[in-house]
Amino acid sequence: MSAADVGRTVSRIAHQIIEKTALDGPDAPHVILLGIPTRGVT
Repeated sequence: MSAADVGRTVSRIAHQIIEKTALDGPDAPHVILLGIPTRGVT
């Protein structure tokens, strides 16, 4: 996979998570997307 492919995949997954968990109301779940960079990050 190229860097562009990975970027599109991560973006699509993030949007799907938001769509599935975006409830209006007091019982809406709290969702945190967290990324931890490893190796090669400068």
